[in-house]
Amino acid sequence: MTSLLLLVIVYTDTHTDRMTDRKNNFLISSNVHYVHLAKIIRVVICWIYIRFIVSFCLRVQNMLKSAAQTQKQINLVKLHEQSKNNMEQEILNYKEEAQKQRKIIYQLEKERDRYINEASDLTQKVCSSCF
Repeated sequence: MTSLLLLVIVYTDTHTDRMTDRKNNFLISSNVHYVHLAKIIRVVICWIYIRFIVSFCLRVQNMLKSAAQTQKQINLVKLHEQSKNNMEQEILNYKEEAQKQRKIIYQLEKERDRYINEASDLTQKVCSSCF
């Protein structure tokens, strides 16, 4: 950028009616000066415009990348929430199944105790009738 700006900084030498750069490296006639200056200005403007476009495109590209990464994170969060809900439902199902099995065990224990008592009563009746 500085090399382009250095070319724009020209002045008219009043004694020779010619254009020189500040370091007097080259001389151009004053009627050609405006053509060269206009070309230089166009080049600088195009260069600035291209830099602006590239910068804008990079910002847009970064925004799109950020949006894609954000969407990935949102999808991961949804997946984790769904997994959490599935696991919570499985836990509830296991708790319900455990409760059902406890009821069945309780009923079986009651039935076992009843059969033990019946067997004991029958054994006593059989033993009392034998003696």
